Amino acid sequence: MKEKKLNLRTQLFLESIPCLLVFIIILIDKLDFLSSTVKNFLGIIPWVILIITWKYHLKKKEGLDELANTILGKVNGICIHVLLVLLVAFAFFIRLSSFSYTNLSLNLISDILFLLIFSIMSLKYLLFSYYDRKEI
Repeated sequence: MKEKKLNLRTQLFLESIPCLLVFIIILIDKLDFLSSTVKNFLGIIPWVILIITWKYHLKKKEGLDELANTILGKVNGICIHVLLVLLVAFAFFIRLSSFSYTNLSLNLISDILFLLIFSIMSLKYLLFSYYDRKEI
């Protein structure tokens, strides 16, 4: 049976889906009306998503042509700069909140970091799609 190769745009989109699913599970887990058995089940789902994502990465992927390689380099550069700005802003937020009366828990900090990772992955997909369509 011939395996179908995934193009780069599909790969970038599929890489952001597990992050979105885990973030949705984290938000659902924060709701108070869920029973403890449902919350225990929700704790298992991210591990299942991680295993499925790992199996997906074993699939054959399309080789990069010169244009896609150039676009991906440009998009990665933009995403690194945006991530750096977001992490510096987050560090200032944590530092300034330590002097105030708000108490940041480790769970809240990890949720915010997870949101930053999802934002960067989504930005990478959107920028690659935009530049690929424009063929810059």
